[in-house]
Amino acid sequence: MDYPCELIMDLVPLVNDGCASQTSAEIVSKHLQECSSCRERAAHNRSIEEALSVDHSDLESTTKNVVSYGKRLKKKRILIASLISVGVLFFCGMFWVVQNFAVLFGSFVMLEVFSSKYSTTDIAEYGVFEGHIEAENAYDVSLLWGFPKEILPEYSNVSYSYYCNNGGLDNTYQIYLEYTLPEALYEAETERLSNLSITYRRLTNRAIYSEDAFAYPAYVLMADPGTWGNYEYVLLDEEHQRIICVLSVAGRIENMPLSENCLPKKSFYSLETSWPSYSMYLFPFGGIDGAYFTPDADQLGIGG
Repeated sequence: MDYPCELIMDLVPLVNDGCASQTSAEIVSKHLQECSSCRERAAHNRSIEEALSVDHSDLESTTKNVVSYGKRLKKKRILIASLISVGVLFFCGMFWVVQNFAVLFGSFVMLEVFSSKYSTTDIAEYGVFEGHIEAENAYDVSLLWGFPKEILPEYSNVSYSYYCNNGGLDNTYQIYLEYTLPEALYEAETERLSNLSITYRRLTNRAIYSEDAFAYPAYVLMADPGTWGNYEYVLLDEEHQRIICVLSVAGRIENMPLSENCLPKKSFYSLETSWPSYSMYLFPFGGIDGAYFTPDADQLGIGG
């Protein structure tokens, strides 16, 4: 059976794409063998399709490369932004440190330049703890009840030093007194220390007796363990009937003229056995947690 050429040419693309049935493919093939005109037209159309064809594998590869480059570029931008942010924070932090260091250093320099100091080892000046420098008054921080009120003629081997400095945020006071007593006076003084107490509005604070905090038995009136802590304590060298009184406020106690035996033991500062901050001169203020004050002497009841 002969088929029209136009019908055959309509079927050629389907045959080329593999979409035509076996029967249709055989009809088209037979017709092209017999019809030179359709055979030329089919060949011409075939060449046009091949010229317009695209290698999709290259396109996919190119697309993947573009996407990969885009991801790398995005990561690079994020890294650069992160580095810039870290750099800005670093320089801001350094600027703050330098600026505040300058302020703090300048403050300390000013305090040092305009500070006043006084020190003496003259036992004749014992008990005079004000009037040497501006704002000096050791009694502001301690009533010094661990110390004797005066140096009696019976005292022997007396050693004394007093130092004050108003160059810090708080005045520094350091007092050291060592003396030996006759047996009767030694017993009387240890008895006074054992009964030493202060009462304010029915609250009573006492000097704390300790045999572990120092090389000698001690009565502790004030203790704030730390490098710049506040201390007042009395050491009892019973063998030699010697008494050592120490006060250090807002200063390094290690700078005082004390032997190792007169300094607190290391256990005094350790986290496991450290003394709690204590002062027999301080009483709770107004029921406020952590608030304390020192009452005026005329408001206190004194024991011992």
